[in-house]
Amino acid sequence: MTQKTKALIAESKNNIYDNIITDKETINKGIKIIEDVFKEQKIFVCFNSKKAPCLPFAFGYAKTNNPNTWGSLEQALSYSKKCKLYKGVGIVFTDTNKGHLCGIDIDECIDENGNITPEALEIINIIDSYTEISINGKGIHILFYAHKKGNVCKNNNLKWCKCLEMYDKDHYFTLSGNVINDKGIMHRQNACDTVYDKYFSKIECKTETLQEPIKKIFSDKQLQGYKEHFQFALSVDEPLQKYYNGIRPINDESANDLGFCSKLAHWFKDYGLIKEYFLNSPYFMQKDQTHKDKCLKRKDYLRKTIEKALQKGDKQ
Repeated sequence: MTQKTKALIAESKNNIYDNIITDKETINKGIKIIEDVFKEQKIFVCFNSKKAPCLPFAFGYAKTNNPNTWGSLEQALSYSKKCKLYKGVGIVFTDTNKGHLCGIDIDECIDENGNITPEALEIINIIDSYTEISINGKGIHILFYAHKKGNVCKNNNLKWCKCLEMYDKDHYFTLSGNVINDKGIMHRQNACDTVYDKYFSKIECKTETLQEPIKKIFSDKQLQGYKEHFQFALSVDEPLQKYYNGIRPINDESANDLGFCSKLAHWFKDYGLIKEYFLNSPYFMQKDQTHKDKCLKRKDYLRKTIEKALQKGDKQ
């Protein structure tokens, strides 16, 4: 690693958020690269101190699966300066005029001396595309064009970084602009597959072998009893009633899924019943297709959510 790169990393650690929201007339090198590539494409959001995606044209939350809540880079930069509660801008993983945007996040792979771990450097070299230091100066973000070949997004069982993540939809990266190379955003499908195979495919295999609990068989009389029990629960449990009818308390679909399942687990101690009432609720029917697929097609998501809900159901 060059001394210039180390100095840049040190600067990032001392100036979190300041590298984007600035009154300087010139936009730093990385943001300039992004600007030249995407022009007026509306694939950008702002973010707050909790790194939640925010609207780039008004105060409020954005959604990474709703293009109507995204804006151009110019809009995002302008509103970030205008709104004191916003801390910077980010880019959403989606189809673009240049290709499908994908990203790798290597969390805490840079030590206090500015050294990047060898494994992270290997990934950087394999992808060989736009690479910047994350806003806290401890991690790496890589942007490139590709489609992720599997469903696994995270590997947090590595000794050389806190977590390795790869996304190509329903997610965004904060942008620092502190690039460590001169690369633009490149088409890297084969390289993406190589990294996925090495770090995520084994996790996917383990996930696919996990089995759902055996579904219990209930008589018609028992099912009618559970139906009446659920109607009673809806009449006395206001939070359950709100969840069931699709009222989501927070802007986080996964957290809302867990909240609803936890309420169901308070009234039903059976995995199969919770799953059935969840999937047949107005709450589920109101989901967009992406989030429906997350529940129906990902082999581990809903199972893990219900199992976690059963563990905390008695506390509701």
